[in-house]
Amino acid sequence: MRILVAALLRRMDFTVEVCSDGDAAMRLFAMAPTAYASALVGLSMPGRTGVELTADLRALRPELPVILMSGDHDRYGRLPLTERPEVVRLPKPFAVGELRLAKEKALSPMNRPEPGK
Repeated sequence: MRILVAALLRRMDFTVEVCSDGDAAMRLFAMAPTAYASALVGLSMPGRTGVELTADLRALRPELPVILMSGDHDRYGRLPLTERPEVVRLPKPFAVGELRLAKEKALSPMNRPEPGK
């Protein structure tokens, strides 16, 4: 799935880093937190959950836009993370257009918190 999504994002002209698990993603992000415009995170993944990874990414960069992708959002219920406007849910399966809209929404300046908030 991650290879397919990465290919779709590259076709949309995004630069993409692909990691096999949450721990690898965290190590890569920690080396250069400001190098990334956003993160696309699976809620269920090896190493650490998407909720844990999002919290850890946000500890390094609180304003980072995040798209939480899952085939089972209902299983996770209401997540405090998704109450923030810069966190976008992307239910699987999704169409290419839905992926594009999720990226646009996450990156929209209207969804960014004010500095210091």
